[in-house]
Amino acid sequence: MLNQQKQKKENPLRLNFTISATIILFAMFVLFSGRAYGQLTGNTVFLEGAVNVGKVFNKTCVLSGIRGGWWFTKNFSVGFAYHDVATTILLDNVIDPVTERFFIQSNYGGLEFGARTALSKTLTLQAFFLCAGGGYNFVNENKNSVYQDVFGLDYLAWEPQLRLQYALTDIIKLSAGISNRFITDNKAYKSAATKLMKGFTAGISLSIESL
Repeated sequence: MLNQQKQKKENPLRLNFTISATIILFAMFVLFSGRAYGQLTGNTVFLEGAVNVGKVFNKTCVLSGIRGGWWFTKNFSVGFAYHDVATTILLDNVIDPVTERFFIQSNYGGLEFGARTALSKTLTLQAFFLCAGGGYNFVNENKNSVYQDVFGLDYLAWEPQLRLQYALTDIIKLSAGISNRFITDNKAYKSAATKLMKGFTAGISLSIESL
């Protein structure tokens, strides 16, 4: 009975509905942000470093990231983003929990689309949607162990983001925002990757934007 309830809770249709709803909301925001504002400038490039906090493998982790792109109009951008799990995540090994521990290495990156609208001369509301590929590996902490087999898994990540950006100067911008990471992968391992890699993150970033 409990297994049936668990399966019902993890119905993939609900996940697909959530992803679709998120994409629709993002598209609506893009249409809204198509309005022109004098204080936003098009045909500019930006480079940004970010620090986020979120759940990965049921542990609170720090994710470091980098983002770059081109605002080809005042309101729309295309670029790239890359995120890496900076926190060391250790897992107990069923072979020998005392002497054998594995840590996880994970990262993802890909193409990112953005939209923005000015709330004031210094404050901007932004939305991004990241379409990324990634993966994670289990690596033995004990380098002298006979168990050195590394198990890895690739996945696709879809991450809508919403944030506020404050202009410290004309070229230096500080942002704070939230995102929700969805994961799709090989059906044989779908349950593990979907549960352990998906989730909300929140963080801050500092960017440099050309005039």
